Amino acid sequence: MGLDGPFNTAEMTKTLILDGLPLDFFDTLINTIKSITPTQIQAMAQKYLNIEDMWEIMVGEQVTTGVS
Repeated sequence: MGLDGPFNTAEMTKTLILDGLPLDFFDTLINTIKSITPTQIQAMAQKYLNIEDMWEIMVGEQVTTGVS
């Protein structure tokens, strides 16, 4: 995994040390994310996302179409 500079390197190292994570944690995380299939994502969405619990929010001016 590439690091984009000294501050990012320091932040990632700090995370590993403070959270007691293994040195290969971020590489393992990326590989795990890359291995997830669309089918697995769909199954998780069906398990945890309930349409009745969601809100629809619309912003902007209300436009009337003249259709009732």
